[in-house]
Amino acid sequence: MPSLAFLPVVALRPPRLIRRPRRAVVRRRPICVAKEEQTPLPSQLPHIPESSESSESPEQRKERARKARIEAERLELMAAKARLEFERAELKADRKRLELDKAKNMKDMAGTKEHVGEPNPYDRKNSSPQVVNVVKQGKSQGLQPLTTTLSDLLGSEFPRVSESDINVIRDKLCGINTFFCTEVDRSPFDERVVFRGNMRQPADKLLATLEDMAKEEGIAERIRLFLLIDPKDGPDGEDNRPVLVALPAAAMPNQTNSFSYVVSVLMGLVACATTFSYGIGIFGLTPEVITQIAKGSLDEAILTLPVSIGAIILAFMHEAGHRVAASMRDVKIGLPYFIPSLQIGTYGTITPLESYPNLRKDLFDVAVAGPLVGSVASISALIAGLLITSSGQIADWFPQVPSALFHASILVGSLADIILPAGLREQATIAVHPLAVVGYTGLLANALNLMPIGRLDGGRIMQALYGRAVASRATAITLLLQGFSSLLGNSPLLLFWGLVAVFLQRESDYPCRNEVLEPDGTRTAIGVGAICLMLLVLIPFPDQLADILGRL
Repeated sequence: MPSLAFLPVVALRPPRLIRRPRRAVVRRRPICVAKEEQTPLPSQLPHIPESSESSESPEQRKERARKARIEAERLELMAAKARLEFERAELKADRKRLELDKAKNMKDMAGTKEHVGEPNPYDRKNSSPQVVNVVKQGKSQGLQPLTTTLSDLLGSEFPRVSESDINVIRDKLCGINTFFCTEVDRSPFDERVVFRGNMRQPADKLLATLEDMAKEEGIAERIRLFLLIDPKDGPDGEDNRPVLVALPAAAMPNQTNSFSYVVSVLMGLVACATTFSYGIGIFGLTPEVITQIAKGSLDEAILTLPVSIGAIILAFMHEAGHRVAASMRDVKIGLPYFIPSLQIGTYGTITPLESYPNLRKDLFDVAVAGPLVGSVASISALIAGLLITSSGQIADWFPQVPSALFHASILVGSLADIILPAGLREQATIAVHPLAVVGYTGLLANALNLMPIGRLDGGRIMQALYGRAVASRATAITLLLQGFSSLLGNSPLLLFWGLVAVFLQRESDYPCRNEVLEPDGTRTAIGVGAICLMLLVLIPFPDQLADILGRL
């Protein structure tokens, strides 16, 4: 150890005390005193297992994430379901409230026995004994009180769909497996109820299923169901949404009665008279026949009968085609009403429907059968008459017709230019066999009925093929064109027929039970061919086409 001798000797002084001013110690109190927490000992800490993420594979982590997503989606669906259940409960409450309001309004409409205000002099309490006796006598005779509602007064004239039947259709017939109803639209007096929604079965099976369910529920005898295109879509029918329509079973088309028989017979007699007059008028350019008829010769008058009888036979063949097709398609039709005509004897018949066709193809078959049979028979008679005329065996009693008559129609003019000799066509008048006149007359009558107007055969064909919206537009366009043609072309035939169509046949026909199903392609082709035949008969024959056919 080194020596400390080399260090200098220093005298030690006692330390001097330094007095510092005292400061007051201010202890700050906390705003809130928390309970003292003791720090836990390491032994008291919970045991946390070591994470196993490091040992998980990527596939396991993906699987765990997928399960977590599925669980989250399940929770979201449960929340959405709860929300929908809540909204459904609100809708039920609203519907119940509306039903109560409706019941209250109906009760108010029924009237009350006591009226507020001035005393009623006709009230039993304020009336004389004589009035009371009259009231009692009226009730004993079953007279209705004055407080009867408007619906009760119109009940016999306007059948209604009852509230209970509406509820059965909506709650029992409509469903997730048949027709999912989302809206119920009622007419003012409940004579028509429209159920809007979505079809859950094919259209060809849905109506039959609903009718079977209606029989099980016991309402099939009181209502009639239709599957139609929603009229709410507008005149264009672009959406073509199907709706279920309920009508009372008593709501049927007009049925045949005694007055119908009288009208049918009278119109038939008038049509026969005009047809015989037309037959005589055909011989107007044959002086010998007209002169003898004017002298009262019965033999000469009989010569005109083939034309008249032939026109009547073709009209009956047209009507027979309708009735045969109606019986095959289970469609009930009423009595025929012959429409007399001074130009061609008769325009044909008006044949009303007395039942609802089941399908649009049934309506098409009934509508097209009459013109099809009548047109085939008329063309056959026309060709036969032209062939006999072209053979040179012309009798003196053959009617003389102007050659310009054959140029009033493309079809008739084409057949005449092909069959008749060229020299014969150049004459001012041509003596033709009566069959040719009968065939031409029948073609005109069938072509007029094929015009796409309202309840004419052509209008029914258009409605069956393309629906009510297209048929309505076709009716308006055809009437407009017919009006211009009759005025500009100076055609009394089209003018009078246009008036008949406007006043009697312009409305659309009754709906089919199922208008969602469309006719097949074959029927569409036949319908288009029928419309083309109508145009070929009614459009005049151009001179340019006559020159072309004359060279053949």
